[in-house]
Amino acid sequence: GRMCRSDLDDARKSQLLHMIDRYLPLSEDEEVEMSQKMKEKEQFEVHEWLSEYEMRGIEQGLLQGTRKTLMLLLEHKFGLVPEELARRIEEIDNVSELDALALKAMDATALSDLNMD
Repeated sequence: GRMCRSDLDDARKSQLLHMIDRYLPLSEDEEVEMSQKMKEKEQFEVHEWLSEYEMRGIEQGLLQGTRKTLMLLLEHKFGLVPEELARRIEEIDNVSELDALALKAMDATALSDLNMD
């Protein structure tokens, strides 16, 4: 347990494990227990890693989808969206801010009503 969380580099961990394996051999029951714990730890680490990257992907997908919906709304209501406004919308990385703009766009009579100049 402690060794997996230590600051030792991989080479030192390997040397230490080799020495332990050579001079403190495990019984058959201990080998089975150790093998099972290693498998559980690997599964947890993979699950934790995937969860972090899955969440990032979900957040990015939500941002992209919200941006796209806002752009479709603006194009539908006002026609071609100026490049500068499209760039500014692309730079927004907060879904709540994009949602607020979409709500403004629904009531707007002109693109200038969005106050994005």
